[in-house]
Amino acid sequence: MLEAYDFVSKKLPVSIRLTDEQKNELLPLVKGIAGSELGSMIASTPIDGQKREYEFSTRIDGVQCIARIDLALRLSEKEWSVVDYKSGKKSEWSLELYKNQVGYYAVLLSYANKVNVPKCAIVYAGTSVSQPEWFEPKITLSNVREAITQIEAGNFKPEADRRCIACPYSGSGGGRWVCKFGWNFVNGNVRRKKKRSKVAREP
Repeated sequence: MLEAYDFVSKKLPVSIRLTDEQKNELLPLVKGIAGSELGSMIASTPIDGQKREYEFSTRIDGVQCIARIDLALRLSEKEWSVVDYKSGKKSEWSLELYKNQVGYYAVLLSYANKVNVPKCAIVYAGTSVSQPEWFEPKITLSNVREAITQIEAGNFKPEADRRCIACPYSGSGGGRWVCKFGWNFVNGNVRRKKKRSKVAREP
């Protein structure tokens, strides 16, 4: 819901109806962001310089690349920032994973719109929204092109680890099942946890 919230008008789109429970969950998050550096940036950015839930695609070396950005903010005529909201709590491994994801978005935004993206932010709703994780994106256009080349050539080795738990393509949390490596890792861990719990309950 955060990605749809307009911090300038202080409203959600009329198409979104919230229950009292959802409103109570959203209010502290909105207040936290509003009182942060990010909140000040959003409030001072004209509405035409904000792209919320911005989904687009562009072709790089003939390959269609897709991005869905929670919030893109125009910093100046040729500079933008990418903001991504996460519902969970901050952890070192998830931050590493999400920096790569948001960095990829930054590359696509830069490539498609001929702009620079000098900094990005990750906001953990389950931790402290008043302290976004700001960082300079390390993923470059060359990285994306190299990844495309290697994938097309079949030169990649999927490595399943705990990051698969946060990946929507592993089927985790009801997401889409696309990657069998991630699916096997996630479901293998679930089965092991259930087995350990069963053993622990036995006298």
